[in-house]
Amino acid sequence: TWKDGNIVGGLYGVAIGGAFFGESMFNKVSDSSKAAFYFLINHLREKKYVLLDSQYINDFTQKLGAILIPKKKYMKLLEYAISLDREFYSFN
Repeated sequence: TWKDGNIVGGLYGVAIGGAFFGESMFNKVSDSSKAAFYFLINHLREKKYVLLDSQYINDFTQKLGAILIPKKKYMKLLEYAISLDREFYSFN
């Protein structure tokens, strides 16, 4: 997330197949990492990802559709998601 030409917040993670695993968020300006998370969700939807593992649920992520998944269901979804051919970013 940028403000006046400076990076003020963001997040990073790992993409494998159609799954994205959020690792960490940072912010220098209040709620800037939330803006990055919101953008990430829209980007993953556009790229047809099927799993975003955000590691935890809070009020903000719930408002964006986060749900708890039982381990057995998660493992099946994970197996399917990583088998997909998805590209997070293209340099074309």
